[in-house]
Amino acid sequence: MALTITASVTPEETILTLNGRIDTNTAKSLQAEIDSALPSATKLALDFSQAEYMSSMGLRVLLGTHKLCEKQGKTFVIRNVPQGTKEVLEISGFLSFLRLE
Repeated sequence: MALTITASVTPEETILTLNGRIDTNTAKSLQAEIDSALPSATKLALDFSQAEYMSSMGLRVLLGTHKLCEKQGKTFVIRNVPQGTKEVLEISGFLSFLRLE
C-alpha cells in the first residue's frame, strides 16, 4: 500500500495525517510534504493514527524533521502513534527527543 498524506492547516498548527506505509518507496513523498508545509507552520504535527508501518526510512525523515524544526524554533510533534511504531521509536531511542501527543 502506498502512503496518502492529508494536510490540515489551522492558525495553531499544520497537521499531516499519514495513511498507509512509511517505507523506502514513500519516505521521499513524506519528506516533500513536510518540506512544503514547514515554511508556514509554527507547529507541525504528524498524525500516525492511520499509518500501518514505518521502516528505518521513516525514522530518518522524523530525525531530519526534528532537527530542522529545532533549528528553526518550530514545534514538532507526532500523535496517535500505534503501539508497534511506538515500540520502534522506543527501541531506537527516538522517544528521548521526539514529542508524542
